[in-house]
Amino acid sequence: MAKYEIMLVVRGDIEQSAADKVANELKAVLKTEVKENNYEGLQTLAYEINKVKQAYRYVFNFETTDNTAISEFRRFANINKNVLRHLIINLEKDYGYKATINPKKVARNEKKGEIFKVRQAEAARRAAERQAAYEAARAEREVNKKA
Repeated sequence: MAKYEIMLVVRGDIEQSAADKVANELKAVLKTEVKENNYEGLQTLAYEINKVKQAYRYVFNFETTDNTAISEFRRFANINKNVLRHLIINLEKDYGYKATINPKKVARNEKKGEIFKVRQAEAARRAAERQAAYEAARAEREVNKKA
């Protein structure tokens, strides 16, 4: 069974009972038991969506093997005018370029690390040469002062 998380953003200009009804109708479309149901309340949006400044947010966690239920949910969410946005995340999916072990990224980061070490060693060598030149010039000035 695949684990999913859905975030639902419902218009804030309707009453909370109507927003709860919309969320419950969409949960019923899933035809599975919702393991975790978080109501995050009425929140002010960062930007207007369809001229709406506030929205109710819901988060559902559930497990299912039925992909048609997910597509039905997506279809109903797109049809319902009270749903401003929805996001469906498969929690078990490894999202390619965001994967924790991506061979291209690992190789690139190792190469960057090696380049950094070489540059750091070169900078340390140059700093040591400058310090030695400074010490030699200082010693020479002191010899010239005494003479």
